[in-house]
Amino acid sequence: MVFIQLAGLYKPTRVMDTASSQEALKCICNCVFLKESVKPYLEEEHVVDSCLYVLQQSEDQHRLGLETQFLTCRLLFFMTVHRSDLVASLIKLNVADAIAKVLSSNVALLEDPALRIQIDRNAPINPWTVTSEALKLLFNLLLVEARREDAMDTNQAFQQCLVPILRLIFRVPFAEPQPLVPPHAQAIHALMQFQYTTIAQVWSEQSQWTRQLYAKQEDEHGYIYMANTLVNVLDKSIHVLIPSGDPDQDGNQSVDATIAPLLLVLVSLAEGDEAFKQTMIKQMLPREK
Repeated sequence: MVFIQLAGLYKPTRVMDTASSQEALKCICNCVFLKESVKPYLEEEHVVDSCLYVLQQSEDQHRLGLETQFLTCRLLFFMTVHRSDLVASLIKLNVADAIAKVLSSNVALLEDPALRIQIDRNAPINPWTVTSEALKLLFNLLLVEARREDAMDTNQAFQQCLVPILRLIFRVPFAEPQPLVPPHAQAIHALMQFQYTTIAQVWSEQSQWTRQLYAKQEDEHGYIYMANTLVNVLDKSIHVLIPSGDPDQDGNQSVDATIAPLLLVLVSLAEGDEAFKQTMIKQMLPREK
């Protein structure tokens, strides 16, 4: 109870975002990680609802500290693993809006070159790791809800989260030499849970920034640009993970886990749009001599 109070999670009426509240959040996360039997007690004290309250209060005029964002997302992740009842409750309480706020504020820092270069990548908690943690939480919620018998339409419920995901994938440079590392890897995992129609709808509504990425005369909807970008990521990942070109020889057990989500995204988009499909064919299939 002491940690819950210090973290500002006991019947909160305002957000606590101090060094002591962050340390208390760390202690709670460590307790849950080390001893799962703590979870029922936290549920009884409505910690899940309190975490959602904290994330929902984050606005531009009072942006939550990175530590509070990271730890609150992590605690929600721990609490909702394999818990379809808690996930359903959070969805009804609009957890999507809270996650979208965290993603949007941090992706805004990552996509601006001037701001991105100032980020201390050596700090354990920074905009890169907060984005990763929020995406990990999002993916878990989407996955758990999708497995429920009377599952809600998560594509509709979490549609607003697609905007920062797309901005991350197409405006924030991928890592080198292996591009499929956090947070981009988690972004692909989350994107994998959305249908083509939802992705296409959200993408079409982002013309204010997507039109800067491709020539509309040659690529009306930008799907060719999307295909080129994602296939290029796949190509780089394969070259890094399978340097010899023979997956059996390299014996890398992480290859499937790393590239499978991206392949599923590519298949979904190719089945939905002919231009995307034809671009994939040109890039991925050997040319006839």
